[in-house]
Amino acid sequence: MGAHRRKAGDGGRRWTRGADRRPNGRRTAATCRSGGDGSCQASPLGKYSDVAKDTRERGIEFGGACGGRDRENVRGDGKDGEADARRPPPRRTGTWCGSMATCQDLPGFTRTVYERDHALVTPESRVWTGLPGWKNAVGAHFVSPAMMSTHFTMYLAKMGDDSAAGMPPKGVERFVFVVEGTAEIQLEGRTIPLEVDHYAYLPPNLPHEIKSKTGAVLHINERVYSVPHSGDVNKRPQFLHGIAEEQPVLPVPGETFVLRKLLPQTPEYDFNIHVMDFQPGEFLNVKEYHYNQHSLLLLQGQGIYRLGENWYPVQAGDVIWMGAYVPQWYCALGKQRSRYILYKDTNRDPLFEYGTSLQNGAA
Repeated sequence: MGAHRRKAGDGGRRWTRGADRRPNGRRTAATCRSGGDGSCQASPLGKYSDVAKDTRERGIEFGGACGGRDRENVRGDGKDGEADARRPPPRRTGTWCGSMATCQDLPGFTRTVYERDHALVTPESRVWTGLPGWKNAVGAHFVSPAMMSTHFTMYLAKMGDDSAAGMPPKGVERFVFVVEGTAEIQLEGRTIPLEVDHYAYLPPNLPHEIKSKTGAVLHINERVYSVPHSGDVNKRPQFLHGIAEEQPVLPVPGETFVLRKLLPQTPEYDFNIHVMDFQPGEFLNVKEYHYNQHSLLLLQGQGIYRLGENWYPVQAGDVIWMGAYVPQWYCALGKQRSRYILYKDTNRDPLFEYGTSLQNGAA
């Protein structure tokens, strides 16, 4: 954490204001910096130094990103040196071991976490099961209404040779993104090839087939379509397909990441899919808090994700669920670009999030 303000005559001992110390003695993110005005600032990275230390032990490289030099070696007087021995140890929860390689070989170890308002699901926790109506394919579900207040699903479908997908239930819309391999969509007399980085949106009740001759891994989001509450919106979503990399980069004032949206930003669509790129050291400027729910698949790179009061080292292959109103923030680390694909609720008043379902016969 940032350097703490010293109390005169305390021999360089660090201290925090009483309001910044919890009953259990663990410091919060708000700490005092050296200065003559007696002011107290909140550190923009909160428990960064603890996260940095723990993350190095997990084998993820920081490379000086997201906060500059290693603050673990900063005294209370702001000079480089050994860490203050009186500082409380980092907060650690769950199973812990010295390195990620060691942890992966430890029976029972997983980075997967499930909380009331978020979840991190790592590859060693994937459970593959059959998918209703699919042929020669299995799926691993990460997000579903079985979670608290969640109204969509996110899963990976692993298609084998000569495989085929089943239709979603009545009233359910589907988004497909190809992670590995090749597939094709057949609908309305057309065959549309899908390769890695290709995607397709299938509106509810549209007859279609998804097939793969040589195998594919698909990232899929589904939800019961929510008819707009406003009577002014008479349009219905249409079938779309495209290539993520070819979509235009959109302006994001105050941010440095690269943003592409894969679906139209028009009111007939009740969710959107974002593809977001971060170079090492880039991070979200806004510490987000909103009613929109997310699912996220990290496609490339590694970094730190803050969810609520927890800080998680993440890497390609990890899946995150973010419930409504969970504070969230990301910083890319390592030596290569981070890219993730993210589901986001859109264009619906939170008072009427579910609207009128097409399952109930809406036109």
